[in-house]
Amino acid sequence: MRPTIDQIRTAAYGRWERRGRVHGFDRADWNAAEKQQILFVNYRVLTADRLDSEAPRAIGDPSRRRCRFCRQATPRAEFSSRVRIIPDYLGPGSPVAFDQCQECASHFSETVDPGLAQFVRPFLVGSSSTLPGAAGIAVDAYKGLVRLALSVMPVSDLEDHEDTVEWVSNPDHDFDLNVFRDLTCTVHVVPAAFPASWVALAKLKDDREAWPSMLFFLGTSHVVFQILVPLGQRDSDHDGVPITVPDILPPSPFGPEHEPIARVMLPIVSTEAVREPTLR
Repeated sequence: MRPTIDQIRTAAYGRWERRGRVHGFDRADWNAAEKQQILFVNYRVLTADRLDSEAPRAIGDPSRRRCRFCRQATPRAEFSSRVRIIPDYLGPGSPVAFDQCQECASHFSETVDPGLAQFVRPFLVGSSSTLPGAAGIAVDAYKGLVRLALSVMPVSDLEDHEDTVEWVSNPDHDFDLNVFRDLTCTVHVVPAAFPASWVALAKLKDDREAWPSMLFFLGTSHVVFQILVPLGQRDSDHDGVPITVPDILPPSPFGPEHEPIARVMLPIVSTEAVREPTLR
C-alpha cells in the first residue's frame, strides 16, 4: 500500500520543522518522508531495543523455562540463569533470554555467531566514507542475523517461522544455497555513528502485499543492516509471485540526523566465497 500524498506531506513538513525550518531541502525531505511512510503504513514495529539500556528487556518466563528453538522444557533441557541475545561487541545492554536452552545457545555460538562477527566487525572500525569491500554476506552471517531476529520475535509469531528455525539450526550452511540465492542484506550508511547500537523487528500488516512478512534491522556504528526473515509461512502464500523488499527508511530510534545517506545491497553467497574483508 502506498502512503497518501497527505501522509507524505505531513511527514515532510514535520521533518522541515525538526530541522529548524531551514529551506532548500524540500526534495530530500519529501523523498525521505515517502520512504518513512512506506514503512509505517505497511509494517508494525513489533520490537525495538537500544543496546545501551541499563535495564535490558527480559524475554521469556524465568519460572517456566522452554526453549524457543528446540521447544524442549525443563528437566529435559538445561538452562542457564539467562542468555544475552546480542553479542557483546554490539553493545552492553542486550535483551536477555530465559527461553533459550544451553544446548541451542552453544550450538549457535559455534555455527553462526563467528560468521556474523566476521561480517559485522569490519563495519565497526570504518567510517561512512570507508566501507569494507565485502562482496556479499556469507550464509552463516545471514543466519546469524536471522537468529537474532528469531530471538527477539514474539512467541506468537514463531509458529509462522518453524522452517526458519530449522534452516538456521542446520550447520550445513551451503546446503540448498540456490534456494536462497535471491536473499540480500541491505547495508544502510548513516552520516554519523549511532549513539548506541539497536535492533528492531517489523511485521507486514497486510498479507496482500508481496513484500516480506518480517524485516529485521541491526543498527551499529555508522550502518544499519536490514534483512528479510526467510521461510515464513505467510510468505509462502505468495508462491509464484516474487517477494520484493520495499525501499524504506529503517526505524531508527535516533531521529533524522542519523538517517541513511546511501545503501549497498549485498547478495548472499557461500561461506567459501567470503574471506576476511579488508577496508578500502
